[in-house]
Amino acid sequence: MRISYGTSRVVIALPQYSIAIKLPIIRVVRALRHLPGYIKRFHVWKRASLESSTVVTPPGLVLKGIVQNLGERRFYKRTKHPLLQPTLFSFFGLLNIQRYGVPLEGMGLQIADTIWKISNYDDERVGEDSHHFTSSKNFTKDETGKIRMLDYGFKKTQEVINLYGKRLHDEFIFPQTGHE
Repeated sequence: MRISYGTSRVVIALPQYSIAIKLPIIRVVRALRHLPGYIKRFHVWKRASLESSTVVTPPGLVLKGIVQNLGERRFYKRTKHPLLQPTLFSFFGLLNIQRYGVPLEGMGLQIADTIWKISNYDDERVGEDSHHFTSSKNFTKDETGKIRMLDYGFKKTQEVINLYGKRLHDEFIFPQTGHE
């Protein structure tokens, strides 16, 4: 068992069962501390989206992980996209079960370079969501040798996947290690 902490979710990897469990981090105390400033500046914060990676509004602190979990399940269920590591189950965003995949290491630049080439270096959406496409830990290699994405709950990520994900899945080439 391995436990990893993100900004809005905790992932409990259970390779012996071939699953990963994703739980939202719900920051109630921190949300309550931000509440007075949030109320004072509501006119600014009302435009903030739960999709933002920097949401520090009370609703964002409480709901962001839940929204991501729901987004992953809905997107996978609707598209069955070949790039996505399957999200098998979601309990109202409070718990997601995804097929386990070993996160890649040290390949973030190669993945990012591939997605930029596929987009002809001309799609600002790829850059807006660069975290998801430059961090190799967001990807795994499946049993057929193809790349799969582990973290795809944000709408911006899903837009890029809809546009370029099939080609990334089909065209990404893992470097030869000499051990295969």
